[in-house]
Amino acid sequence: MPLLCIAHRGASAEFPENTLPAFARALELGADGIEFDLHLSFDGVLVVIHDETLARTTSGQGRVAEHTAAQLAELGVPTLEQVLDLAEGRCLLNLELKGVGTGGALAKWATARRAAVHSPRNWLVSSFNRKELEDFKAGEGMAPLGWLCRRLNAVEIATARQLGAWSVHPGWRGLTSHEVEEARKSGFNVIPYTLDTPEQWQRASDWGCDGVFSNRVEPLLTWRADRS
Repeated sequence: MPLLCIAHRGASAEFPENTLPAFARALELGADGIEFDLHLSFDGVLVVIHDETLARTTSGQGRVAEHTAAQLAELGVPTLEQVLDLAEGRCLLNLELKGVGTGGALAKWATARRAAVHSPRNWLVSSFNRKELEDFKAGEGMAPLGWLCRRLNAVEIATARQLGAWSVHPGWRGLTSHEVEEARKSGFNVIPYTLDTPEQWQRASDWGCDGVFSNRVEPLLTWRADRS
């Protein structure tokens, strides 16, 4: 099986991360999936941004949670609903729970909206935060879970098993072929982050990884096509 190409925060090598243009470009290129990060706005809307503060990726200042969704929209921060409307169920959507309370909020949001294009069946919900995943799972059992970890070891595998995760998403730095093999033997799909060079993609493929998160969507898809 070829490596799944998961666009890390969209086609973020070409467009600003976690923005509608970055997601639109990833869809245009034919990425297998799009990964993005969730926080809650001041008025309780799920919004798409990586950091808990605004300064790095927008022209704003302060914390995301101190701004309403309307204020964040003026800074180019999309809502979850906007991203789902854009994707229209065309690819896997990896929703990473970043902010406090996002797990329960996402479960409630999904339960209230059962339209096909917004179906959690198109989702992979991931986090470094076990509680957020547990809160999501308690309220919405349809979407598979991904356990994010910086190192892939026995403790992380045990946590993924306890969560009933579908996949593990380890950091690439320090990852070994043995760790990938052990995770796959335990029944998990392995999708490391963040791989941006042909050498890394080839190694991940050789090790049996199921996919990779990458900022460089078009080069990865070209590399994959050349080897098919």
